[in-house]
Amino acid sequence: HMLGFLFAEATSLDVEEVPAGDALLQELLDGDEWAVDIVSRDGRHKVVALWRYDKGPANGAPFVYFCDELMPVAGPRERAICAYVASAL
Repeated sequence: HMLGFLFAEATSLDVEEVPAGDALLQELLDGDEWAVDIVSRDGRHKVVALWRYDKGPANGAPFVYFCDELMPVAGPRERAICAYVASAL
């Protein structure tokens, strides 16, 4: 299994920072992947960019990033994504 492999092998080129036997795991969530760039000052937050990642299988890998697409904050979905990220700050 992948977990056994991660614990048996070095997971970083910098073995002083991440020695063999250490690993960081992240839950896989299906769906679009977004990034929100926010600038903050004095407790106020302003969204400056919203990105959607386009990815899919390629060259035998389960996913490859094809491009990052700059998106307008125009619809309810996009506004909800930005509001969620701002609320986490």
